[in-house]
Parts: sequence; C-alpha cells; structure tokens
Amino acid sequence: LAGTAHDDPVGCFRHLMRSSAGNGKSIGQFLSLALHDKAAAKALREYGVVLGPQEDAGALAIANRHRFLASVFADTQWCEDWRLALAQLPGARPSRGGIGFGGGNARAVLIPKGRVLDLLNPAGPAH
Repeated sequence: LAGTAHDDPVGCFRHLMRSSAGNGKSIGQFLSLALHDKAAAKALREYGVVLGPQEDAGALAIANRHRFLASVFADTQWCEDWRLALAQLPGARPSRGGIGFGGGNARAVLIPKGRVLDLLNPAGPAH
C-alpha cells in the first residue's frame, strides 16, 4: 500500500491540517479556533470541513469531494481519494448522507472529536 491513497491515514490528516486556510492560518489552526468560536466553525465549511455536523455532533466531517480539498491533495498520494486514507483512522466512519459544505452537499468521513484532538496534539498532556 505504500504510496497509495490507502497508505498513511495520519499523514493524510496532518497534510490537511498543515494546508493554508489563508490569512496566515493553517486548517489545523483554524480548526483549533473553531472548537471555541462558532464563526470560525461556520467558516470551516468553505474548506470542506464541518465540526460537529448534525449527523454526529461529536465528530469532525471531512468531505469526500470538495474543490478546496481536491487542491490540497492534488499533488499527493491521496489525490482524489483522501477519504480512503481518512476512513482508516481509528473510530472514523462514512456519513450516512450528505452534509452541507461550502459549495454544496457531499458525503463525508466522520472522525471522532477525541481522535481529532489526539492528532492535533500528538505529544499529549505535559507531565
């Protein structure tokens, strides 16, 4: 699987989190703001990411198809198939239906918020 869309789900997630959301912020920084700021959470939809979608308030939804995400993954092994990698994250599952993202509705991969927080803060709590 090395070098395929099925390979390296954590790397796929981290690639997305490092990508630029504009205004000097990465998607990961924007997502961290969105955890406590409803305006930032609403704005994330334009990037193909929804925090706490109606289907599962305890998850982060990442669209299976979205213009911004296609550009983020265009020159990577996850081009067009980032959902395959993200679906391999522990606890991740496909959405049952479409979720409203900027630019329309799409099915998505739902990742539990706890897993997202672990991935955003890989070092864990300081001891």
